[in-house]
Amino acid sequence: LLESNESHLALYGVCKEAVEKSQKQHKQAKSLQTNNMQAHKKIASLEKKLDAKDGTIRKLNIDVTTQKEKKKSAEENARAQKEAFQLSQKMMKEANASLTALNKQMSEEVKSKDRDIDKLRKDNEKLRNDAASKSGADGAAKRNSLQE
Repeated sequence: LLESNESHLALYGVCKEAVEKSQKQHKQAKSLQTNNMQAHKKIASLEKKLDAKDGTIRKLNIDVTTQKEKKKSAEENARAQKEAFQLSQKMMKEANASLTALNKQMSEEVKSKDRDIDKLRKDNEKLRNDAASKSGADGAAKRNSLQE
């Protein structure tokens, strides 16, 4: 039972760590997404200039392509971070459910042990009473035989 509890606690710790890491990565992904939105605005601006400046079209197209690739990569990263976060949330729920079940089981075992202890106390008290009663009866018998 202790080993089970310790493994659940270890699983909980791993899950908690994964959630924290995932949240940090999610925050970084949001920052990247903001940067990508700014880059996208810049790309739109550059595309307008392409129409006006025919001589720089090739260079600007290369820049735009690079920015789009970075944006796509960042979007894929953000998607992966979201999936990792959802997985860690699922793992946390499973770990919590497991701990809840373990706590319930332990509570039932404690109640059972408490009932056993109460029964042993009652049995002990009965034995003491029986012994006292027998001792009293033996004493009375001895007194009666001495009086005779």
